[in-house]
Amino acid sequence: MGNIRDSENDPAILASIWIPEFDREPTSISLAEVAEADAFNASVCWQWREQALGLREFYQQLQNSKTKSVNPFT
Repeated sequence: MGNIRDSENDPAILASIWIPEFDREPTSISLAEVAEADAFNASVCWQWREQALGLREFYQQLQNSKTKSVNPFT
């Protein structure tokens, strides 16, 4: 049917109507607060990753030790 746009439901048209109203006002959050939250989230993510990797290694070792104890000749 070609490149026909429905102006009532077109996201580009809706964005051009709504975004400029609130996107140009100053924020009430300082960059220092954003940086603090970002640093906190990064450290929590790093801690979670380290814990997950440690647990994975632990369970792999546990599985290997169970396999060796069941069949010591393998």
